[in-house]
Amino acid sequence: MAIDTIGTNAITNDAVNAAKIAAGAVDADITAIPDDSVTTAKIAAGAVGNTEVASGISASKLTAGNLPSAQMPSGSVIQCVTDTRTVGNTGSGADITDLTISVVGGYSSATQIQSLNITPLFSNSKILVQWSGQMRMNSSGAGGIQMFFGKDSSNLMTSGGNADAAIFMYNQATMQSYYQAQAAQFSFIAGQTTQMTLDVRMSSYNSNAPILLSHDGLECLTAWEIAQ
Repeated sequence: MAIDTIGTNAITNDAVNAAKIAAGAVDADITAIPDDSVTTAKIAAGAVGNTEVASGISASKLTAGNLPSAQMPSGSVIQCVTDTRTVGNTGSGADITDLTISVVGGYSSATQIQSLNITPLFSNSKILVQWSGQMRMNSSGAGGIQMFFGKDSSNLMTSGGNADAAIFMYNQATMQSYYQAQAAQFSFIAGQTTQMTLDVRMSSYNSNAPILLSHDGLECLTAWEIAQ
């Protein structure tokens, strides 16, 4: 007597392998197998190879949200968010035109220059924040410039340079129109999978040296989520 149906309880674990399935035996018209009846325990190791995965799984299923971080090699870039501003003289149509910063103090009182939002996909990811730009100092005496990295309105650095700044520039004497390109970076563990706001703030070390962002150039703020 022919057997029309084989219950899944009659198939031993790992019994169904690639050698047992003839070419063309399984097609898209199968409707007789109940949902959830073929479990991973029924499929032998190696029965589903790279070819089957490549041809049978749509790209929409291979999103970062569906991939465990353990499967991504340490150091892999998960995402990158950037904010770039052009700097120019007044009336040039640039994003930043002749911005003068004369406030003195640490991060909480500093002037925000740039910000961006990033939502980590994994809480154990490393977030690398980088900034590069041009600043100008006009000093009437000894003075300096401080630049800070912040996260959600709090200073990211708690043991950095002067006033926990990421960048500190100081001049011992009067100097007019002193332009200098600067760059800094800082990394930390995300610790969350909700949106965070990262920003760059600047302040003057003392009232002798206001900061000016003017003339030509770019101010670039970038955040990377990196697998650990």
